[in-house]
Amino acid sequence: MNYRYQKTASLILSVVMCLGVLPLAFGQTEQRPAVSAQPPTATAPAALTETARPVTTPVAAIGTPAALTIGPQAAGTPTPATVNNEILPTTVKATSLTSPVRAQAAQTPAPSAQPVAAPKAPDYVEEKGFKGKVFELKYRDPVTLQQVLRPLGSGFKGATISIDREFKTLSVRDFPENIAAIEEAIKRLDTPQPPRPDIEFTVHVLIASTGPGGREDFPGELSAVVTQLKGALKYKSYSLMTSGIHRGKEGTGSVGNSGVAESNLFTSVPTPANPIFYEYSFEVISIDASSSPSTIQVGNFHFNMRVPVNVGSTVQYQNVGFRSPVGMKPGEKVVVGSTTMGDKGLVVVVSAKLLK
Repeated sequence: MNYRYQKTASLILSVVMCLGVLPLAFGQTEQRPAVSAQPPTATAPAALTETARPVTTPVAAIGTPAALTIGPQAAGTPTPATVNNEILPTTVKATSLTSPVRAQAAQTPAPSAQPVAAPKAPDYVEEKGFKGKVFELKYRDPVTLQQVLRPLGSGFKGATISIDREFKTLSVRDFPENIAAIEEAIKRLDTPQPPRPDIEFTVHVLIASTGPGGREDFPGELSAVVTQLKGALKYKSYSLMTSGIHRGKEGTGSVGNSGVAESNLFTSVPTPANPIFYEYSFEVISIDASSSPSTIQVGNFHFNMRVPVNVGSTVQYQNVGFRSPVGMKPGEKVVVGSTTMGDKGLVVVVSAKLLK
């Protein structure tokens, strides 16, 4: 009989334990949060915010091997739950805190693309295929021949064609094929030329005045020219300031003259304490024999005067003059140009002839 009662008591105790422990076990399983298997990311720190965690009322289970307890909780402070003195992990919720690394990267401007500078070419000549040769000229002017031969050069850095008028030489530094072409051209161009005549230039500088009845003093050979000038310009009288005769030849050289003008010809400038200087030149002279008679060509005739001008209490010099090309037949008188100086005018008349 006692055995039957003990067996019944054990069965009741087992039922009670099942009814008390199983719900607690299932509740503990539901409250344990899932732990992520992924490792934390190290690129940026994440901010944590706590979520509302349900507080479980302590349950005493008779004969339970493990008891769930919740420690004391301060007001407003969440207390972690423990099982067998182990702190259960709490559920976390990520908030959007800015990573300092990302913030710094966002504030740092992207580097702009800088152009890559091309390497600077050396100042010295690196070409090793150049050769040099000196040509001695017998008949032609080195300056004129240099201008003709220059296009035959290679144009590479360091390639040169230099001349010496005193020794009448032409020095070439270039590739062998260019030197050969220049040598062939020199053989054809540096040949005896028929004698060219000398050229004699006569220059007359006239001072014109607007006042009627002024003193006229000029060579008789200019009478026809002065008559034409009176009809073309406003001036009424003309006087000779200076005359000059110069001899030259064809070529790129120049023929010129300079001097001091007579002070009594000018009333609007502070002379004679401050003299008037003048100069003129014929540049690039040639003879065109395609017409009959031949035409004498001057590539550039330049006339200039330095005239003193009163500026307040001081005297300053002012340049007046002109430049012009001119062509004339032998014996022909040509008005090259004119300019003004105060109430005066200045006219330049040029003539030329060929000397056998």
